[in-house]
Amino acid sequence: NRAHLSFGQGEHGCPFPVPELAEIIARTSVEVLLDRLPDIELSVKPDELEWVPSFWVRRLAALPVRFTPAGFRPGA
Repeated sequence: NRAHLSFGQGEHGCPFPVPELAEIIARTSVEVLLDRLPDIELSVKPDELEWVPSFWVRRLAALPVRFTPAGFRPGA
C-alpha cells in the first residue's frame, strides 16, 4: 500500500492568487529593507552560512548582517 505517498504524486501547489500575492509581498519586503538599510551586508563569508537540514524546506539557520542603525550618523 503506497497511500502515504499519494500527496507527493502529480502537480500540486497553492490556488490561484496566492503565488502572485506571495511574490508581491516578498518583493516589496526586500525593496523596503534595502531602501531603509542601504548599507546592509553579510557579516560572514557566503560559504560560512549554515543551512538547516530539512526535507521540507531549504532555509538558513541565521542570516548574520551588519548595517548602520537608523538615526545614527557617524561623526555627528
